[in-house]
This record gives sequence, structure tokens and C-alpha cells, in this order.
Amino acid sequence: MYNFSFYHYFQDRIPSNHFHDGFELLLAAADGGKLFIKDTCYDLRKGALYCIKPFELHHCFCHDEEHTERFVFYAPFETLEDMSTSLSDFINVFQDAPRFIMLNVDYLEKFLHFERELKKTENRAFGSDIKRNILFQNLWLQISRLVKNKEYDTIAVQPNDNQRILPILRYIHKNISEDLSLEGLSKEFFLSKSRLNQIFKTSTGFSVGEYIITCRINKACILLKSNMPIQEISSATGFGDPTHFSRTFKKRLGITPSAYHKNSADVLGKKPAEQTNR
Repeated sequence: MYNFSFYHYFQDRIPSNHFHDGFELLLAAADGGKLFIKDTCYDLRKGALYCIKPFELHHCFCHDEEHTERFVFYAPFETLEDMSTSLSDFINVFQDAPRFIMLNVDYLEKFLHFERELKKTENRAFGSDIKRNILFQNLWLQISRLVKNKEYDTIAVQPNDNQRILPILRYIHKNISEDLSLEGLSKEFFLSKSRLNQIFKTSTGFSVGEYIITCRINKACILLKSNMPIQEISSATGFGDPTHFSRTFKKRLGITPSAYHKNSADVLGKKPAEQTNR
């Protein structure tokens, strides 16, 4: 059975900052709320479908009484690889996809229909697992065709003005292996610690410290897919002490760096997508 996740989120279910080794499609079902991806913050707009690619740091957040509603559709890299064939390569479609596209209102109903039908498969009756796979493949195929053939509205969704924090984000990314701290950043950008944290939180939904840690874990996950020794990864991501690195990594992801590396190696050892024909 294919591994994927589908959620219908409202304001009372706002996910924390995170990243995936896979592709996430987020469809805004209403105006309101914000989506931070990588280094840019967007106002969520009804009908906008956002494509979030592997290891891109992201999360949604709201300010004050702002409301939001969205569908989140996630497929791990290996799931799309298993589904792909030499003729229909889902990985390439979404690697090349734009950050966001505007869909017509019919797609909101498609997602609602998918949600209703998916719930019917939870009874674990005979054939429910097959129906679940068919539902997933059908919706993902529809979106893939739309993206590949550029059959969508070109109305732009403008990102929020994040000029105040963009230099800070770039500085963090450039110096992620160094000793970064709120105090050091406040001196670098001539802002008080409270003011810096306030600007950062308002623009991204993250505290400065939370963002730094998440970026370090993110980079560590990417490096763990290589054969770089864990001690070197610890240094390259700014943790320094391998014990501190392992403890923080496990606390965030629920798995040790070594286990994560092994799991990644197992996935990479699977047969290539071109040999898969489902």
C-alpha cells in the first residue's frame, strides 16, 4: 500500500515548523493565514496550490484572530518513485514545478471528494487498501498533468514583504556551521535581541533560536544521505559536539542520526523507478 498523508487543517490545527524527504502540496481552501517556505513568507489565498519540495523548511501560522483553512497532501520521495514509470515520472514533474499555481474552484471540490472517499477506506473492508491506492494515484495524476501541461491560472500570489529579515535569513544559512546565537545576530544587525526576535517571529512565525536549530537539523538530514562521518556532520551543522548533535537530532526527529543514515541508504538501494510498472 502506498505511503502518503492527507490532512484538512483549520486554525486550531497549525503544524509546527518542519521539512520532509518528499513532496508536499498545500491547497489553500480559504483566504487567511501565512505560509513560510525556505526564506519567503506568502499570504495564503483561496485556490492557490503550493508545491513544497524535499527538505524545504516550512510551516503555516496566523496572527491575532486570523483564520485559515487548507488541505495538505504529502507523498514521500520513495512513494512517487514507486508510482513512476519511464513514461510518467512524477519526481521530475514536481522537481520542476513552480512554487505556486492558482486552481479553479472545481479543485476544492476534488479535494473534498477525495477526503470523503478516503475516510470510507478506514473500515479496512476487503479491497479498501486497493481503493485507497487508486484514490491517491488518481488525484496525484490529475495534479501532475495540470502542472506538467501548465493548465492553470497564471495570476501571481505575491509573497509578503520580508526585506527586513531576508539579510538575516541569508546570514544564518551562510554561517550555519558557526556559533550562531540571538545575541550574536543582534550585534551583527544592530538590533536589540527583543526587537530582532519580534521582527523575525512576525515575519516567519519562528523564533530565531528555533529557526537556527531547525536549519541545522535540516542540513544534517541532507548530509546523512551521503557517506560523511557523523562527527564531520556535527561540525558542519554547527553542533560541534557529536553527543549534543545526536541528542538534539533524536529529540526533534525521534530517531538517531545513525538510524536515519541507514534508513536513507536502504531507500537508495531500492530498484530504480524505470523498472517499476504499477
